[in-house]
Amino acid sequence: MANVLPFCATRYHNDINLEQVTAPPYDVLNQTLIDQLRNQSPYNAVYLSRNPSKDTEHLYDHIPVLFQQWHDNQILIKDKQPMFYYAKDTFMFEGKKQTREGFFAIIEVLEGKTKVIPHEHTIRAHIKDRLDLMDKTNALLSPIFLISDDKGAPLHEIISQIKPEQMRTFHRMDAGEDQEFGLIKDPKHIEAIQEYFQTRDLLIADGHHRFKTALEYAKTHQTKAYVLAFIVSSADPGLVLSSIHRAVKHEEDVLTWMNQRKDLFNSHILSKEVFSNSSAPFALLDYKNQKMYLYKHPEDETPTLSFQENILEKQMGIDLRTDEGQKRLRFFKHDHDLETYIDQHKALGFWLKPMTIQSVFRVCKRGEILPQKTTYFYPKVLDG
Repeated sequence: MANVLPFCATRYHNDINLEQVTAPPYDVLNQTLIDQLRNQSPYNAVYLSRNPSKDTEHLYDHIPVLFQQWHDNQILIKDKQPMFYYAKDTFMFEGKKQTREGFFAIIEVLEGKTKVIPHEHTIRAHIKDRLDLMDKTNALLSPIFLISDDKGAPLHEIISQIKPEQMRTFHRMDAGEDQEFGLIKDPKHIEAIQEYFQTRDLLIADGHHRFKTALEYAKTHQTKAYVLAFIVSSADPGLVLSSIHRAVKHEEDVLTWMNQRKDLFNSHILSKEVFSNSSAPFALLDYKNQKMYLYKHPEDETPTLSFQENILEKQMGIDLRTDEGQKRLRFFKHDHDLETYIDQHKALGFWLKPMTIQSVFRVCKRGEILPQKTTYFYPKVLDG
């Protein structure tokens, strides 16, 4: 079961332009994007999640003061009635228009109260950073992204029937997305959602470090044992699961490395379509010669695990549990960024297949934890 609760949100005043103040989650921000968001508005959510200061001891000391100033100036308002909050994303993916609907809620994280299933390893340093921020603010500033295993689509049906109040629409130029946001106040919809989750578990799509942070925080703040979450039905046709490709720092060039492992790969012309239609879980890339090498041993459910075990560990001797191993691996959502990186560094590039949503649920319900950056649910859920 999942204890999914309505809540009284602290949110931007209705007069604030949400396009100017929302931001991607902190873990995908680079300095260029941070500067861009800060220049958009002095009230952008990035001011509450990222601090440019190098003084790590007092990194977030100023944020409670800033948070209170925004309250005092009516930049932020706090709702008086507990409710859920509706959100809809309209976006383009691989040339097709997609729409994804869901809602924001708080989830109780005390042991035994809610079954939330993780699927990726986390890094302790990232949890400590977010815990420092949470200790300073006593606030849930960034939502995690959860998916319900919605067999028969009852949750999808409930969400599709909701008529949110005070709807706000805005367009994010940087991401090319249309966003809609509204309030779910109707008691019958709130009751239907809560009743549905009495027999359902939730899978973490994005935000493993934020979830672990909430668990850590709950150990010393049991009256505040909640995490902010955006929840989507697995039956939503706009729920897009993409793959994250890899670059591995390596002294040998692709042909030298490949020639020693011809028994593991089949050679093909470089083609995303051929790769997608193949049974190979991953492919080694030779951009210079417009060739790719498909891994011969198909793996149906977990391409990232197959890649980690068969290539990183067995062929390269890389242990991702070590800092040195982590430093050799880079992740890329877009092929052109991967190609640019390979061109500028001594590294090998690999395309990986995405998992299906159904296979993620199956693997995780068996209690397996997948490698970091196994899944990329597009688009990311915004802060703010």
